[in-house]
Amino acid sequence: MAFCLAELHLWSTKNSLQVKDTDIGTYQYYDKGDPANPLEHHYYNEKLQFCEARGYSWTPRNRRPEKLRDSLKELEELLQSNTCVHTRWRNKYCCQMMLSNGVLVTVTLKGPQVDQVCIDRMLVGRLPANTVTDAVLSDRLILMSFLEQSQVAAVYLNKKSQDSLETGRRTDKLSLSEIKVTCVEVGGPGRRLHRRVALSRLQDVALCWWKLDELSEEAWPWTPTDTHKNNLFLISCSPAEGLKVLCSVRTTGNPLDCRFSQLQHYQMLTVELPAEPQEFREGCCADTCVYECARGRLHRTSITTIPLPSPPVSCARHPSETTLLLGLRDSSLVLYDHRRAVSVLAPCPVPPSYMAWHPTGAVAIMVGGQEEVMCFDVGLAPLNVALVAEEAAPATTLRLTQHLTCSGGLTGLHWGAGLDGGPEGTDTVTLVFNGGPLAVLKFRLGE
Repeated sequence: MAFCLAELHLWSTKNSLQVKDTDIGTYQYYDKGDPANPLEHHYYNEKLQFCEARGYSWTPRNRRPEKLRDSLKELEELLQSNTCVHTRWRNKYCCQMMLSNGVLVTVTLKGPQVDQVCIDRMLVGRLPANTVTDAVLSDRLILMSFLEQSQVAAVYLNKKSQDSLETGRRTDKLSLSEIKVTCVEVGGPGRRLHRRVALSRLQDVALCWWKLDELSEEAWPWTPTDTHKNNLFLISCSPAEGLKVLCSVRTTGNPLDCRFSQLQHYQMLTVELPAEPQEFREGCCADTCVYECARGRLHRTSITTIPLPSPPVSCARHPSETTLLLGLRDSSLVLYDHRRAVSVLAPCPVPPSYMAWHPTGAVAIMVGGQEEVMCFDVGLAPLNVALVAEEAAPATTLRLTQHLTCSGGLTGLHWGAGLDGGPEGTDTVTLVFNGGPLAVLKFRLGE
């Protein structure tokens, strides 16, 4: 039976990960010299030779100006106290991340391994708040929302920055002369909301939104107006005029996901759950809605209710936007086809916490439980997966805990970009662990 064969590459030098020498499908970096505990590494030299024979680095070089080993350790220290709020693949050679403290990280790759790490602290202390809850990285601007302030900030990059970013291998840091920071107030009761942002494909309008159940956690310090109660804001992102709130609305349901359509640039697509807890309802459901801006107001132009056997905990929209994949609390999956108004139900080994479609839409990958990775095709048939081994043992779940020791759980996964930033040719998934490390799962597709 066919299965997905993969390699797990950990961008870390930590000994605490406890990667086995006999695990030829899992790789990490090591410091120079013999291992600290030789008795635990019987095949240390054999695996070193195995890696180097395949062109994989064993010890990160530390030559100037890159000083890769020091940069990797600095990144690991940052991840111990900060979360990765956004990951963006510019192309197959360049991955960018925004951390919750405002640090921008750019990782340049050779295959699945790190070639350079650029840690840019230019934005730290220059933002309206200390904690970034969400961000979007693009060629023209960086969009951010914050925990402590009801504001959205945009960092506009000038032409010089954009030109250097287009190479896909930018390692130069931002400078004050290259950026312009603007902010705009959005609604909400005030402070400590997990606000999220999204950017349109044309990068001229943005969304800021948050869940309705977060509003009940704090009392209003004033008598709220309708605008203050709204939780979905449409914002203009003109470089000349800065950020400006165009309109806002309060969603009927509790949003699980909000984003711009990639096909109809000014349509906003949401997945909303009933405002009241679904445990007290006779049946569970989710609403998939379409919003548009007309005459200065946001209008919901369509709503489709999807009956479900259990409350959803995650979702992923197919790149074609014709189907919606929902992960349910009872460890099942629902694939809803908008064209035929038909749902397909399939079991899942564990409740999926995060899921993502391959950019071509052929495969969906998800993680849940105790760091278990699962793959499904477009018909929700499970695809067996295994790491490279002398005798590969493919199974419906890939248990990452069998290949490394990590105290923090997975907090996100992102498919890489293909050749020239397109969907074709991508075979890499970024895995983000709470507290580190960063890792990539490289599938050996078509080999």
